[in-house]
Formats: sequence, structure tokens, C-alpha cells
Amino acid sequence: MPTPCSNCSRRGDNCLMNLSSGRCSACAGRNVKCDLVLDSLEDQRSELRARELRLRRELAKVDSKEKEMFNQEMASIREVQALEEEEACS
Repeated sequence: MPTPCSNCSRRGDNCLMNLSSGRCSACAGRNVKCDLVLDSLEDQRSELRARELRLRRELAKVDSKEKEMFNQEMASIREVQALEEEEACS
């Protein structure tokens, strides 16, 4: 990820690259020189792939937990229904 430019560091602003101007959006808005330097495109792609992989793993864990909880809830419902049927027959 890019290091904030000196203007944004000094002001405590978010430093977000504006691709159309080649400067960060804060500097472009103020119309001042920006010294923001981006990592190489390949580094950014690598970071994005790693993040995507991490998010996919997290999503798989959430999906698995959701299925487990659903199955537990359905088992509880069936158990309550069976008890209610027993009471109705008695």
C-alpha cells in the first residue's frame, strides 16, 4: 500500500490516489504538488490476491458455521415437535 504523501502526513488526511491526475485526491483538490509514490503494480496485485484469499477463507468459515447452526436449530425444532406430539397423544 502507498505511504501517505508529505502533505497528507502533515495534515493527517487520508491519502487516496486519484488515477486521473496522478496525485492523491487531497493534493489534487488543493491543487498542490503531491509526492505520493505507489508501489509497483505487481506488488499491489500480489497484496490484493493475498487479501482475496484471506477473505475467501473467512467466508468459507462463516458459511460452514452458518450451516452448522442451521442444522442445530432444525434438530431443536424437530425435538420440540416430537415432544409436543407426545403430549398431544397423552
